[in-house]
Amino acid sequence: MKNSFRNVLISALVIMLLYQFIACSRPTLPDKIIVLDEEIVNDSPTVPENVPEGINYLYEFRFSERYDGRITGDFSLVFSDKASPISDTLFLLEKHHNEMHALKEYLYDGDGMVPHMHKRYWYTFKKGDLMIGTHYYEPDNVEYISYLWSDIEGVRTNKNVAVGSAEKELLYAYTDDLYYIDKDEALSETGLSAISIIGYDEGNLTELDENYDFDYAYLWQPFTSETNEIRDITFYIKGGKVVAIEVIEPYELRHVYGYDRDAGLQYTERKKEAAGAVSIIKVKQRHSAL
Repeated sequence: MKNSFRNVLISALVIMLLYQFIACSRPTLPDKIIVLDEEIVNDSPTVPENVPEGINYLYEFRFSERYDGRITGDFSLVFSDKASPISDTLFLLEKHHNEMHALKEYLYDGDGMVPHMHKRYWYTFKKGDLMIGTHYYEPDNVEYISYLWSDIEGVRTNKNVAVGSAEKELLYAYTDDLYYIDKDEALSETGLSAISIIGYDEGNLTELDENYDFDYAYLWQPFTSETNEIRDITFYIKGGKVVAIEVIEPYELRHVYGYDRDAGLQYTERKKEAAGAVSIIKVKQRHSAL
């Protein structure tokens, strides 16, 4: 009798322990609904309601990866108080907050090729002009800088080549991936550039406004198949000096079709030799190696 009672008691204790174990192992539901961080939610672009069928895939990316994560000083313009009312550095691909009054604004459709519209802001100062171009995502009301152009003297790149710098200074600073391009080639891929919008009369690129005219240009384009870096900087030269600088992320790699890239690099090297830049560059490289 005692054994039977003991067995029943033990069984009851085992059942109670099992219930407690099961209760403890169940996940506890939160009292409140968890709300996702707004920044995380807004990191992907909103697909417009009227988007054409078949191009939804263009919107399958994150702003932080497409833009913020790729910002680098190599593709920027540095402004100072002496050069303009702007005292700042503008980076390609950074978020744009239009805080200045633009003399003109332009808006262009993406033509179904890209998930954004194109905006252009034209600013005029006493010492020159500035154009800022953006990728404009209308449903999200956000813009990212995709284009910079300025002829304001003193505006410079992160390698200290400025509007007003001598051509020789440019050749010293950009030792690699610098392509010489003649005037016709430079004008062949203007796209939504400052020159194509305000630099010529009624679409005639052969009759540039004298304020924006130039003799030839140099293109710094550090593209490799490994990085697939298509951004570039163009330095417009007139009278042996830099008269304007353009920084851009184009739709595709520029100056490829119909342009002899090897010849462009070779011509730059000859210009460096003529300017005495090659020997100075080699001396600097030897010193840095030591």
